[in-house]
Amino acid sequence: MLLYLTRLGNAINKFSEEERKKKPLKWKPFDQEKAIIATVVSVLKPGKTNQTSISDNHWIGAETSEIPVIQNLTTFFRGLLNL
Repeated sequence: MLLYLTRLGNAINKFSEEERKKKPLKWKPFDQEKAIIATVVSVLKPGKTNQTSISDNHWIGAETSEIPVIQNLTTFFRGLLNL
């Protein structure tokens, strides 16, 4: 999974800031991240929603627990839920 996310990030980063601001892209904050997630979901489970794929395909679990972003997310949820 991490390999695919890295490759997608690299592909999306090929768009310059100028291209991202112009039509038809006209990206807003977090559009790049949403594009990466949507692309992975469409490959793993075409037609499923992002949330369903994240749950069904175990994006967050023992195998991904060492990834810094996942650690930050887990820490946030633990604090939010007082765990």
